[in-house]
Amino acid sequence: MTHKACKDCGKLLPLSEFYKRCDRDCYYTRCKVCYNDRIKRKRDNDDWRADKCQWAKSNRPQSRDREKRHAAAYRERYPEKARAKQLLNLAVKRGDIVRPERCERCGESPPPRVDGVTGIHGHHHDYSKPFEVEWLCAMCHSKEHREQDAEEKRAA
Repeated sequence: MTHKACKDCGKLLPLSEFYKRCDRDCYYTRCKVCYNDRIKRKRDNDDWRADKCQWAKSNRPQSRDREKRHAAAYRERYPEKARAKQLLNLAVKRGDIVRPERCERCGESPPPRVDGVTGIHGHHHDYSKPFEVEWLCAMCHSKEHREQDAEEKRAA
C-alpha cells in the first residue's frame, strides 16, 4: 500500500503525506494538511482550553511533574525570558508592582488561582525590559502568543 485516501479532503495521496501513528504500526486517517487544520481549529476553541485546564486539575500529581520538567527545560532554552519573568514576579511579591484585577485587552476579571493569586499574566513585548508588561487574562495571553507564533512563521 503506497497511497491512501484522506478522510477529510478525500484526496488519494502517498503515505508520506500522512503522519505515522506512534502507538500502532499504521497511519492517521487524515492527511497532514487536514490533520494540522483540524488541530489548529481545536486549539483556537476556548472550550478546548478550559477542558484542558480542568483535566490538569484532576490529574494534579502527574501535571506537576510534567510542569516541573517543562519549566526547567524552558529556563534552559530561554534564559532571557525566564529572567524577565522572575524579576517581574519578585517585584510583584515585594509590592513594587501591583498586579491588576482585570485584563487590559478584554476587561475580564478571571477567578483567582488555587493559591489565591489573580489569574492575570504579565505579557512582555520586550524581554530586556522586564517591568514593562501588558496585563492579560490567560485566554488573551495565549491568543497573543499564538498570533506572535503565526507572524514569526509567516516572516520565516
